[in-house]
Amino acid sequence: MSGAEEWLMVKVVERLPVFDALPVRAASQGLRRLAESTCAELLAELAPEAAWHGAPMLRALAQAHAPPRLVCIGGYNSNWNRHEPVLQQGDAAGCEISAEVVCSLTGDEQSSRWRCRLPPMLHPRADVAVVSGPTRGTLFALGGRHGEQRHSSVERLDLLAWQGENRGWQMMPSMLESRSGLAASVMGGGLIVAGGRSSTKGVLRPAGLTRCLRT
Repeated sequence: MSGAEEWLMVKVVERLPVFDALPVRAASQGLRRLAESTCAELLAELAPEAAWHGAPMLRALAQAHAPPRLVCIGGYNSNWNRHEPVLQQGDAAGCEISAEVVCSLTGDEQSSRWRCRLPPMLHPRADVAVVSGPTRGTLFALGGRHGEQRHSSVERLDLLAWQGENRGWQMMPSMLESRSGLAASVMGGGLIVAGGRSSTKGVLRPAGLTRCLRT
């Protein structure tokens, strides 16, 4: 294969949707090597510190090219006590660590195509705030509660690292206040949080900024 032909093949592979490219990749040993090298180059731009190979690299690339998705993280599940009324001081068993992709948000794809379970969080979190990071495929879970215990901790999930290195949620710098039912958003190089309820101070008015985003 000439240099021009190889360059053209790389461009074709780059433009193929990931799942359409997989059977083509399997059909040719030469194209497989070419697809893997192309994936490696693309992922190196997204995550320079990673060293992924083979199937994990392709799964990570699929995440990098995934459409916008609806994600559900944490919350409260009353199945544990058959939906009977209970005070917060006794409902810790219902606070969730689970996370999942519910569906794709693009109208031209089947909503169930991207549906999957994500790694569980490190801590149970009801009334948690969740934001999408400034880099593609990153999620943050902030605060929340486990029974009456409010969290100041923050967790981060990188979907590329999850598929490429089997890396789950990672702890980030904590907030200054423990909060549940808070609001959160990305601002510049950090996460801004506001409001919520504290275990000791009741409803909170102050806002805070925690710098825990990758630059």
